[in-house]
This record gives sequence, structure tokens and C-alpha cells, in this order.
Amino acid sequence: MVSSIVWNTDGIDTYRSDSISLIDWDVSTGDDCLAIKGNSTNIFASNILCRGGEGVAIGSLGQYQQFNDIVENVHIENVRTQRPPAVVQPNMISGVYFKTWTSSVHGAPPTGGGGGGGRVNNVTVINLFHDDVTTPVRIFQNNGGQPGDIPSKLQISNLNFVNLVGSANTSQLVDLECSPAVPCRNIRFQNFNIQAPKGEKPILTCSNISVTGLPGSCNAPSN
Repeated sequence: MVSSIVWNTDGIDTYRSDSISLIDWDVSTGDDCLAIKGNSTNIFASNILCRGGEGVAIGSLGQYQQFNDIVENVHIENVRTQRPPAVVQPNMISGVYFKTWTSSVHGAPPTGGGGGGGRVNNVTVINLFHDDVTTPVRIFQNNGGQPGDIPSKLQISNLNFVNLVGSANTSQLVDLECSPAVPCRNIRFQNFNIQAPKGEKPILTCSNISVTGLPGSCNAPSN
């Protein structure tokens, strides 16, 4: 049987948007359920059901060398990420994740790019329920990158995660890999209660980041 959801199809994207409210959405998708893209400010999202795909994304950012991407004052609450039957959509990859391109340029948009700056500031995620996702929380600042690239100069700061609960289907509960050029600042977790598969030790990975509130040591990634 063939999946009935096409890969690389987003549900909701904001881009160059200000003062947007998104309330009571039920999204079945092959990629990002909700993506907050460049120059999105004062965004409010509440009561979102994400069926399959990549969950809630901030980004990607920094893809266009000639532009700064700013994401600021974003409040997301009451979101459920739900893994559908595999015949419908085999993936429920991320719960919530942040992605930026490196400062090196490879090709041109829409499939390539990089080199853009900017910032992510004051993003709050409250009451996020994960149902069997692969990686519940991620930050990666090397989207489209290659070994030896110039690190991203897009600053991520003041992120608040409150009441993240549910389950993952891998032991990698948190993977927060920020840029060595602009380490992530003031990342806070409160009531993080996501369970790894039974019998597996949870893995929390952190690099180039100031973070508090995680239930255990957050270690640098192994190479």
C-alpha cells in the first residue's frame, strides 16, 4: 500500500508575517505541521493537532544570503504531535525544532543557499504532547551544511519550553546543537516529562548552549 500523504508538504507556514493568530487546526502533512519562517513576529498558535510529518518548526532561517531572518515574540500552546498509522504517513519525526543554515553558501534557493543572518528571540512553547515522535526537541544550525562550513551567525535566545510530556520512539529526547559562532542563550525547560522507549536510557545532547531545567545531564554530541 502507498502512503496517502505526500512528503515535503507543509501544513501552515508564516513568512514576513506580523500579528497572526492560528487557533484550532487539525493538520495531516508530510513535512512541517506548522513552520514559523523568516521575519515572523508576534505569532500566536493554540490548539494544534499535528498528524505525522515534522511537527512544529522554527525555520528554516538564514537560507538567503542577502537577508536577515528575524523570528520574535512567538507563543505556541496546546499542541499534540501524533504518529498516524504507517500506511497513512510513516513519520512523526520531530516535536518542535529550530533550524538555520550555515554561513557558507551552497547553491541557491529553494533547494540550496545559506549565509543569511538574523535572530530568534522570545519563543514560548507551552503544553506540548508528543505521541511516539522520533526526536521531541531539536535545534540544529547546520541545515544544508557541509564539513568545514562557516558556522551560522543567526542568534537563538530566550526560548521557554513548559509542560512537554508524552513519548518518543527513540532514546534521543533532546538534541540541541547550536552554532559555535553564536551559542544559544537562555534556553529554559520546565516540567519536561517525555519518556524514552521502555528499557532505554534517555539521551540529552547539548552543544554551544546555555540551558536549564532538563531532567539530567545534557552532554556534547559524540563524533
